[in-house]
Amino acid sequence: MFNYVPTKETHADLAAASPVPVEEHCPPPILSISGRPLPPACRTHLSPNPCCDAFNFLVTFSKAPALLRMRLLSSLLDLCNPRELSLLATDLPHRLRRDIISQIPSEIAFKIFQYLDAKSLCHAAQANRRWHKLADDDVVWHRMCRQHIDKKCTTCGWGLPLVDSSPNQHNHNTDLSLDYIASQAAIFSVGPCSASSLNGGSSFRDLPPISPADSLSTTASSSSSSQQNPRKHSAEDDETIEDFYVDSPHLKRQKLSSPPPCSSPDAATALAIMPAASRRPWKHIYAERSLIALNWRRGRYNVQTLKGHTDGVLCLQQDTRRAVLITGSYDHTIRIWNLNTGACEKVLTGHRGIVNALQFDATKLVTGSSDRTIKIWSLRTFACVRTLEGHTSGVRCLNFDERRIATGSAEGHIYIWDFSTAKRDLLRGHAEAVNKIQMHAGQYLFSCSDDTEIRLWDMQTLTTLHTFKGHVAAVMSLQVQFPQRHHHGESSHHDDDKDEADVSTKAEPHSIPENLAGGKLVSGSLDGTLRIWSLTDGSCLKPLFGHIDGVYCLSFNTLRLVSGAFDHTVRIWDVESGDPHRVLQGHGSPVNAVEVSDTRIVSADNDGVIRVWDFLNTDAQ
Repeated sequence: MFNYVPTKETHADLAAASPVPVEEHCPPPILSISGRPLPPACRTHLSPNPCCDAFNFLVTFSKAPALLRMRLLSSLLDLCNPRELSLLATDLPHRLRRDIISQIPSEIAFKIFQYLDAKSLCHAAQANRRWHKLADDDVVWHRMCRQHIDKKCTTCGWGLPLVDSSPNQHNHNTDLSLDYIASQAAIFSVGPCSASSLNGGSSFRDLPPISPADSLSTTASSSSSSQQNPRKHSAEDDETIEDFYVDSPHLKRQKLSSPPPCSSPDAATALAIMPAASRRPWKHIYAERSLIALNWRRGRYNVQTLKGHTDGVLCLQQDTRRAVLITGSYDHTIRIWNLNTGACEKVLTGHRGIVNALQFDATKLVTGSSDRTIKIWSLRTFACVRTLEGHTSGVRCLNFDERRIATGSAEGHIYIWDFSTAKRDLLRGHAEAVNKIQMHAGQYLFSCSDDTEIRLWDMQTLTTLHTFKGHVAAVMSLQVQFPQRHHHGESSHHDDDKDEADVSTKAEPHSIPENLAGGKLVSGSLDGTLRIWSLTDGSCLKPLFGHIDGVYCLSFNTLRLVSGAFDHTVRIWDVESGDPHRVLQGHGSPVNAVEVSDTRIVSADNDGVIRVWDFLNTDAQ
């Protein structure tokens, strides 16, 4: 194996490379291994002591250049038997591992962790203490919340519920005040690292407020409710929202109180004065929302049945933050329910006809009836404080904002009332009964009618700006929603969905204002379909098929669309793609009213039965 050829040059080279003195009468050096010649610097001598030879070889190997080291290693492997090679194979993977994350600056590690999904982050937190500290940091989970909450992630397709709204915040077009955001920060413990985004250091102002209380519907239209059921039409009417939660057992859902008022000048000040004990990690917030989203995806819910009305329920609105539900019925009454206990806490009487529509905020309740009147009730005293009269037939729908209230009636007229002066303006255009209306930005109004048309009105000029056509039967319900930070006078940049959607109606020449571009209109009709319309050019982006009978009511938020129909079912759809997700069965008669929040669906039918589908408090948890 070894070839010994003594030379003077070899002795001189080895003396220079080896720390062990080469004696005058040492054995000849090793010139090659396994037939491979060695450079002079690595030629060594055998001595009577094998340990000394091994030591000399290691010292020589450590001083050899990189290329020579590779050749020596290759030669040693050729000399190894299978058992020795097996030992190397077992030991090498462990020696090849390098903890890069622990060796780089935290800022770069945060940037790397931002490309991981939530499940991978939880696994990374179990690697070691350094990884646990980085993977659980608020910087990473704040980014994760921004990417998923109240929107769909463009990477994974997941969207998490916002589970938040102030009691008076019915519309995403409402500007989110800095005081309100600061008050939310005080609840959720936005840590110092998460006070700014990692995309250019944008301020905390850009983050939507997040709170553990349930949201009201995201638009004003979802707070007003449905109208009378054509199948129960009477002369009286003519006369008058597990595999992954979080790998930590202590992260359980917590019920927190409503946010306290905040008067700090900015969010940074609020964060600075926040006690550390009140801070809540963003990972906990994400985990809580993930659990709710998983319940929606897997269809895990509890059903609560509310009974009390003696006839069909036609309209409803829920306030999940205060656990309040208000319903109106054929039996001429309005009932106020406690969603936590399921008890009816108050019955309001005063209408002499069917209660077709209602809407409420923190202080007042407005109802419309087939007795041709609109009543305004105080939610403190539960007394009727004002009655508006003027319609010549039953009031079918209503919607109000801070200054005005709009009402639609069976004769096809729409009145715009001023709260302070009771002055009214008339919108003419529909040929038949108006079934649903919704105001936007104090200037525009959307309406749908039995004449199969959906109209967009300018409330300042009292004229029709555009007519949406495509349904072939009465349009019973509609809802409009705009991007969260879309303000009056600003245009929103959205991807054009028309290229991917099934366009059933081509856009006609229109005069839709540019500041409505990017909005979404959804309508439901007795032709059994729902339609998603573009507010950019007025075209129908996609018709939704699934109900086998007429669609009477609908409600949607940023993640899901819910509809109720005469086929006794409630259907859940993906609000972006229009794909059907789930069918909820249990009603024994046509579903007249429905409303979705981030954690509940409330539906009511023609028998007076109200069903609350709760996706937050489930048996699986």
